[in-house]
Parts: sequence; structure tokens; C-alpha cells
Amino acid sequence: MNFVGIKNNKPVASIEGEPFGINKFLDNIIQKVGKNELYRFDSRTELEEKLAAGQSEWYVEPFAGIRKDISKYINPQLKSMAIIYLEHFDRIRSGSNEIKGAARYIAVGQISPETYSRGSSRMVRKRPTY
Repeated sequence: MNFVGIKNNKPVASIEGEPFGINKFLDNIIQKVGKNELYRFDSRTELEEKLAAGQSEWYVEPFAGIRKDISKYINPQLKSMAIIYLEHFDRIRSGSNEIKGAARYIAVGQISPETYSRGSSRMVRKRPTY
């Protein structure tokens, strides 16, 4: 993830990618669903696809025709991940004198399923375009 500082509507600094692990959040969801809903995900990718598809797909079918809503396991993990992400951002921001003076910040980048499904849990670096 790159953090770009904006001051007077112009980019002032960018901090190159830092690791941000999401596997532990995915694993927590998988474990809680498995324990409470009697459903076993084949892989993290299966859960990632459900998350990417949107809230209407946040269910599992432990038995044919029986749908179980799993949003009660997903939402707390998303909240925890957001809190930790903001702490992560603050550590990066406070570590750079150039970016500290910015009026606002933009996080540029994306999570690559290929990257964290291999287990590295790193954000993919993308260059900002202006």
C-alpha cells in the first residue's frame, strides 16, 4: 500500500508499500463459521470470493437448501481490520517528515488475491496517477 500525502491539492510525498496482513482476519472468519455453522471453506479463496461478491452472498449452505447468514462473523472482523489498518497508516504517516505535513492522505493500491493466497499477506504496490 502506498500512502500519498496531499498538500495544496498536490502530492507532496509517497511512502512505498508496507505489509498489511489480512490472513488472520480471514482465518478467524473461517474458524468461527466452521465451529458455529458446521460449514468448512475449502480455502481462503472461497471466502474471498464471497466477500468480493458483496453482502448478498455472505451466506453458507452447510446442508442442501439451508442457508446460514455469516455476516455476524464477517462484520466484527472487518471492523477489527479497519482499526488495525488505521493504526498501521498512522505508524507509516508518523514515520515520514514529508508526509506528516500533508493536509490529507490517499491510500493507493489494492489487495491481490494471488499475493495473499500464497501466504505473504502483502499489499500490491501501484503507482498513483495524477
